[in-house]
Amino acid sequence: MNSSTKRYGTAVLAGVALAAFTTHASAQARAMGGSTAVSTGMAGGAGAMAGQGTLSVNPAVNPLLGGSLLNSGLGYGGGYGGYGGYYYNLDTVGGVIRGGADAIRAQGNFLIQNQQSMILRETARQARIDTRRRNFDEYLYERERTSTPAQERQRDRREQILRSMNDPPATEILSGKALNDLLGAILDANNKNSQTAAVAINPDLMESINTTSLRTGTNNTGLLKARGKFTWPEALTDLAPADETAEQRKQVDSLYQEALQQARNGKVDGNLLRELSGLITRLDDKLTRSVGDVTFGSYSDAKRFLHNLDDAVAVLRQPDAGDFLPGGKSAVRAGSVQELVKSMADRGLRFAPAINGDEKAYAALHRGLVAYYNSLTQTATQTAER
Repeated sequence: MNSSTKRYGTAVLAGVALAAFTTHASAQARAMGGSTAVSTGMAGGAGAMAGQGTLSVNPAVNPLLGGSLLNSGLGYGGGYGGYGGYYYNLDTVGGVIRGGADAIRAQGNFLIQNQQSMILRETARQARIDTRRRNFDEYLYERERTSTPAQERQRDRREQILRSMNDPPATEILSGKALNDLLGAILDANNKNSQTAAVAINPDLMESINTTSLRTGTNNTGLLKARGKFTWPEALTDLAPADETAEQRKQVDSLYQEALQQARNGKVDGNLLRELSGLITRLDDKLTRSVGDVTFGSYSDAKRFLHNLDDAVAVLRQPDAGDFLPGGKSAVRAGSVQELVKSMADRGLRFAPAINGDEKAYAALHRGLVAYYNSLTQTATQTAER
């Protein structure tokens, strides 16, 4: 609200109060027989109060208070020898004046409260802006200190490599997990630094190391190296009925050797492989039914053997199954860890779980991979410090 509007409002309120005062005074003068001059003067509003009316006609009328002295409470009373002094009753006129003052005061309070509300509204707006700024700062703080998915994967991989290097559980070595973790770490380190001393391994060691590839999927080729000479787990030699189980084992040995011979010469007969798979399934069913009659360790060994045997049959179904036999094209040959890593990387191979009798070979290869990886990382560190 601008200053001219405020002045206009104040003037209107003052005029309303003055008009009410003049009207009331004129009405009292007419009712009590006051002079016409006084009535006329009071009806003239501000002019009468300025002296335009003639107040001397009847001194009993006060033009500022309205009405006659006889009825409005203004007149001669006691005191001073019978003439008495003036006394004033200001209740009516004072109420009008106070009402006008209250209206002006209310207008002022309204203006003050309006400005106060504007200040509060601005304070609230600034508080919202400050809250938004704090929220944004908190978001930046959390984002800066929160790892990205890529960083989480890298951290998990580093932790897995450290776990696979520093005395991992034997089960992780025999399953091939620890070996594959180290293989991946060595391949990454080779890309940064390939100049390091080779770590020798026994070439015969690879005959007991099993691998998988994209061609074999997750199938383990370990039993293909057994040349059909199985060492049956104890739980599979004691299955009841004993005679029937013994006959089934003999059939598996015979069919498996025949399948290996056909794989060396070309493709394996499908009917032979189906019959072999059926025998494996029947032995597995018997083992499952006798789970309460054998120890947990014996049961686990027998289950693992049958699973590896089933994987070998799956590999023999492939046209190039002979390449995975000892001496085949896919056989890995290496005299050092460096040669082994390169050969497996070129062929897309990964380590497969060990079979019975491979435990020592897997432990020795694990030690060789750890030594080679440490050599790579130390050489990279020394090169960076130069």
